[in-house]
Amino acid sequence: ENLTTLFEFIFKGLDALDYKEHMDYDLVESTNPAFGKAIVRVNVFRNHRQTVQYIQPHHHERAAQAELLVIDEAAAIPLPMVKALLGPYLVFLCSTVNGYEGTGRSLSLKLISQLREQGAKLSSLQGQGGTAGGRLFKEVQLQEPIRYAPGDPVEKWLHETLCLNASEHLTSLASSSTRLPHPEECELFHVNRDALFSHHKASEVFLQR
Repeated sequence: ENLTTLFEFIFKGLDALDYKEHMDYDLVESTNPAFGKAIVRVNVFRNHRQTVQYIQPHHHERAAQAELLVIDEAAAIPLPMVKALLGPYLVFLCSTVNGYEGTGRSLSLKLISQLREQGAKLSSLQGQGGTAGGRLFKEVQLQEPIRYAPGDPVEKWLHETLCLNASEHLTSLASSSTRLPHPEECELFHVNRDALFSHHKASEVFLQR
């Protein structure tokens, strides 16, 4: 469904540019039965050849000639696959952090922190007039809600009830450091499961922290 929506937007853009199918571009349907003949590639050839193509994460070698790679919901993809997709081209990594679509923290705690470090070092060298190879990292956070009004009490209740705003309850150690804390720096708690999920306000607060 998401793949179909993506290519629908591409077709609207081509229509706005007055591109004609078969004359200026052609379409390629998937041969995978699971995709139900969904469009997976558009070949544009009006002025020069351009291709917009969907690839599955484990087919990262097909992105070798890409100019731009967009990885949607990157945290839902195993981290080794995401790292394999990072090549000598522009990469957009998109991922939901909070909410019911939020996924694992390995992306932000491991890969993003590494990219931040590399980008900071590269910027520092460039600022000093040096030259060095590396990946420049820029981070953009989208804060405006798309399903609720800002400060909507229903969304606030939903996040608190289901603990969907986990990233807002990170400890200062985790948020101020680029590494995970050593076990000696952690506190271990023996918690009664029935008490933890008793729907009491105190247990909800504990679970969020």
